[in-house]
Amino acid sequence: SDEMSACFPDILQKVSESQWRNSEHSINLARLFPEQIRPLLESAIRKRKSLTSLFHYGGSSDERVLQTVIRTLEEIGNEGSIAVLEDLTEDPTFGKSAVQAIQALRRRH
Repeated sequence: SDEMSACFPDILQKVSESQWRNSEHSINLARLFPEQIRPLLESAIRKRKSLTSLFHYGGSSDERVLQTVIRTLEEIGNEGSIAVLEDLTEDPTFGKSAVQAIQALRRRH
């Protein structure tokens, strides 16, 4: 789980990015496996400075990866996800997205 949480966000972002042209038949892993993916994404936020990638530019060095994590948690998160996202609210890069995700989760839960 620890290894997976460090590399999974990059994989999720690459899969999501690769499907932008074919949104009609896209595969949404988060919707298919929310209970399995949610803990990986929450762990990734906690370890956001050490996310890995198979590519030269990815993981922690690619802001899109953590943005994908935040957006996905907004979609599949639960009440426990709110506390994890709160760690990002003061971040100059990700704070606005984290606040938006928290507000959406609070409306749903």
